[in-house]
Amino acid sequence: MREVSVVTLGADANTNASFFSANVGRVAFPGDPPAHLLAPPSQEANPMPDAPDHQARIDALTAQVADLTSALDAAKTDAATAQQALADHQLSARKREVQALFSELGREFTEESAATYLSLPDDAFSAIAADLRASKPKAPAHLFSEQATGEPGQGSAPTFNTTDIYANRRVA
Repeated sequence: MREVSVVTLGADANTNASFFSANVGRVAFPGDPPAHLLAPPSQEANPMPDAPDHQARIDALTAQVADLTSALDAAKTDAATAQQALADHQLSARKREVQALFSELGREFTEESAATYLSLPDDAFSAIAADLRASKPKAPAHLFSEQATGEPGQGSAPTFNTTDIYANRRVA
């Protein structure tokens, strides 16, 4: 059988394909590969080793695959365990950081209010925590200094008579 490819520039007569032939009665076309490349390989050129040797090799490779598969499964289990331990450690560390942040801000720590902070990536949490700490209102300095100037008993502070207060309350 002869095949002709039709391409955009016309027909390509150098394309060919052989079907259902074992090079018997084959017509050689220009550009065909040499006949020795088309011939099937001979049995003498590539002798097969004995079947028991093959079976032993197959058994050895099967055992090796089983060993490697079990080692891979063990490594996957170890990796999953390590990943879970790392995730638990990171969650507990983040929870401590969120509790410290809430105590600095004077907020009550609850699981619901901390859930969004716990799910943030590390860099986002550190940026938000820094912004919250920076925007925390500062207490005025006069709240931490002594303001009373009079001494007790100088008369500057009013004295209350509790008997008069109760008596006036009963009258009203």
